[in-house]
Amino acid sequence: MSNLSAKHIESILNISNIAQESACEHHFPMPMFEDMSQLFESDSAVFYSMGDDLNQQSLWDGFGFRVSNDSVSLYENHYRTLDPCYEGLKLQAEKHKPLIISTDQAISSSHNYVNSEYYQDFLRPLNIHNSIIFGVGDQQGILGLFGFHRSKDRGIYDRQDHLKARLFASQIAASLRLRQLSNNWLRLRAISRKLMAHASVQHYMVLDHSFNLVDSVGDASSKLGIDDKQRLYTGETQQGIKNLLPDDIRNYLNQLFQHKGMSSHDTAKVFDNLHNDCRIRVDLLELEHSPPLALLIFLDETSDIVSQSRLAAFSLTPREQDIARCVCRGLTTGQMAAELGISPKTTEHHLTHIYHKTQVRNRTELLLQLAH
Repeated sequence: MSNLSAKHIESILNISNIAQESACEHHFPMPMFEDMSQLFESDSAVFYSMGDDLNQQSLWDGFGFRVSNDSVSLYENHYRTLDPCYEGLKLQAEKHKPLIISTDQAISSSHNYVNSEYYQDFLRPLNIHNSIIFGVGDQQGILGLFGFHRSKDRGIYDRQDHLKARLFASQIAASLRLRQLSNNWLRLRAISRKLMAHASVQHYMVLDHSFNLVDSVGDASSKLGIDDKQRLYTGETQQGIKNLLPDDIRNYLNQLFQHKGMSSHDTAKVFDNLHNDCRIRVDLLELEHSPPLALLIFLDETSDIVSQSRLAAFSLTPREQDIARCVCRGLTTGQMAAELGISPKTTEHHLTHIYHKTQVRNRTELLLQLAH
């Protein structure tokens, strides 16, 4: 049985580390492809990003190493109709098996292969006699397709090369997926910052069910009395965050995480009269496959998350506007009634009219309709 040498394994690990640091898989640095070619003892190589449905989607962007751009495009045009490896790859993709195949596996007769139009008109001018082709992906889908080529004097890709390809494909897939997740996280943070700025909010904090810090933007940490923001991420003050929160917010968060007596669609609440003259809007972030997170939005005393133009657009009466603002501050029906000097029943009556005018079903949807 063929085994990989320590040198081969070290090379694969080094290449996967470079892949994780690359800007995107469409632009692997040339030194990385140089290392890949040495690993597979190849004369040239190509990489294509692609979809996981090889029946419906063609190859996407591709580029080559020691292969011209015109040849890369030509290879893409010929791949689905002429390359004998394609059917084998498609079959393995349908069965969700590792996509690894070489021309020696796909071609029963070397004589027929050498005399084929595909070899004579396309591969031979590029000095490609043998190739190993494999997809890179995981359970979430295929990330791309590699092809490494050898000239006739280099011999065939043997069993050890296939072992290399299996380890290489799994390592590269893991590295690219980690980089993709990291990029997605950065994009989401950028989007959230824009949305928060649009709503006149500059600071927020996200906590998990154990009150550990997940994310923090702006001066949310200093508003809790934590001067060194880095301490939040080291674990030194993780439980300290819980103790730094006002009692009513801490108790409310405990309720949210335990889902005691509240709807998952109506969890937002604003807490006033806190230290440093700030207001904190607390809400629950429901996640599909993970425990929920708590979102704490720090509102300045002068901040108004309700858009006056939205209030006017829905033709809300002055009293309805007052109640709508109270809802967006997170006040309960009883708190609104006490603040506005009306009965809880009258407050509910106004709320019904507000929901009808704004075409929403609950308080969270009302906030989304009326916020800046």
